[in-house]
Amino acid sequence: MLCIIVETSLAYLFFPAYVFYPACASLVIFVLSWLWERGKPKSPGENNNPIRLPVQSGISKNYLEFYYYYSNFLIYGGAGSGKTKSIGKWLLEEYIRLEFAGFIYDFKDIDYTRTAYNLIEKHGYPHKFYYVSFDRPERSYRFNPLKVVKDRTELLQLMEDILLALLPKKEQQNEWVAGGLGILRGVAFRFWDEFPEYCTLPHIMAFIMTASSRQLSMFLQQNLVSEMMAGAYLKAEGSEKTQASYLSTLCNNLATISQTRRLPISFRGMILIQPDRPGKPKTVCHQQQLLQELGLCTCHRHAHEYIGQTVHHAEQDPVRVCPG
Repeated sequence: MLCIIVETSLAYLFFPAYVFYPACASLVIFVLSWLWERGKPKSPGENNNPIRLPVQSGISKNYLEFYYYYSNFLIYGGAGSGKTKSIGKWLLEEYIRLEFAGFIYDFKDIDYTRTAYNLIEKHGYPHKFYYVSFDRPERSYRFNPLKVVKDRTELLQLMEDILLALLPKKEQQNEWVAGGLGILRGVAFRFWDEFPEYCTLPHIMAFIMTASSRQLSMFLQQNLVSEMMAGAYLKAEGSEKTQASYLSTLCNNLATISQTRRLPISFRGMILIQPDRPGKPKTVCHQQQLLQELGLCTCHRHAHEYIGQTVHHAEQDPVRVCPG
């Protein structure tokens, strides 16, 4: 605006009058465009309080402003390119400043979690903040991802994914593994169908690994679907060696994850994390190491499904995902 005024004044002083007309036309166009921008109706995605990212330039306190942040962001770059430091953490701070609820997938172990915690303290974030870690159970909130399993097929597929992920690299799926999978599915289904309050991975694994062969058989036989799933194990009742082979193969694989304390401790709690409640918005931060055991990766995946299935995008409770 100042440049236009100066240009017009100089043109009026040193040049003929007709030179004044283009500058005057420019001024009129500028005023009309400004009035048009001020008067046009606001689009649904536009906000009065934008996301502001600082920009290094010759002008102090210069910002890049985003008014349509409901369209989300995609930060794309190679390893070590500075995605986290230059853009990621600034976006995280803006979301926290604007009191967004959401899910942070911290793939850098604890970097984003520590940053989010400090930013929450800095900006006085009014909502609850939960963090989940499979590697530091003593510093993690606990929840049950099996609580949202509503379909039998989903439950059976999850049990298969967990068991196959726990197999040693050189061990292939054979009849003993298949028989053990039938036991795992049968026990999990009965817990899910008849004892939902105890349907957690620690309960399922603890029962399989501590029950005697007789107790396990009786438990499976009291539910028709469980009995059919564990048919290979139950039909070998006359052969103790065969049953022992099925059960020992399963227990050896389950011991791989149960001995780490991570899964049982992390899943034993009954804190229900539900980001879908508009009246109780919250932020959930899920930590994961860069090099994670394959069995735990399956649990991480289902933890994402658990939180994702409870998230509903609503204007009164905006949700954003900030990947690490």
